[in-house]
Order: sequence, then C-alpha cells, then structure tokens
Amino acid sequence: MYSTPDDMGQWLKHLLADRSVTGRIAHGLYVQRGSIAGVERFDAVGRADGIGLGWVHYEGGKILGKTGAHDGFATYIAFAPGGKAGVFGVMPTMDLEAQKRMAIAINQWISKMEAR
Repeated sequence: MYSTPDDMGQWLKHLLADRSVTGRIAHGLYVQRGSIAGVERFDAVGRADGIGLGWVHYEGGKILGKTGAHDGFATYIAFAPGGKAGVFGVMPTMDLEAQKRMAIAINQWISKMEAR
C-alpha cells in the first residue's frame, strides 16, 4: 500500500477514536502469543503478546503497531487504541536496525504520552 503522511495521520485519528457499539475498543487481540508457532518477526520492536487484524500487540495490547518496508524506505505505525497517541514514522532507507530503533522510540513515546 502506498499512501501520504497526511492520509496516515487521518487514519490514525480514526484508529484512536474507533470503538465498537458497546464502547469497547474494536482492535481486540485475536491470536494469543502462546498459540503462534514462530514469533521471531513479531518481536522485532519488543515482546509481542499476540496479533489481531494484522496489528502486532505490544505491552499487553496497550500499543498496536505494524512495520513496513519497500524499495528504499521503511515505516512504522503505532497507536494506543482508544487513547491519545499515535505515530506514523517513515525513513528513506531499508536499514532494518534503524527501523527497529525508530519503532522502539515511537513505542516509548506513546507509552509516555498515555501515562500523562
């Protein structure tokens, strides 16, 4: 998928506000870590607890994130479901270690913002 930073920002606004009819977050955890045979790639930016709708859950589901990369760029999008913070990061390189550092920094920032 190709998009613009503005479009990703609009999508993050939607994700932060998304709730089901019952008022609960609509991004539930569908597959628990224990039922996933191999989780190495899911643990790229921290210990993954499980996955739901393509989102990798971190910190007990407090942060949902997804990495991406293609032809010379790398991305990471993460948000606190029903919370205040979401970030889309992009870098003009396929440096996977740099992408990992970016994602960890984003997750730390989201945690800090949610703690306020």
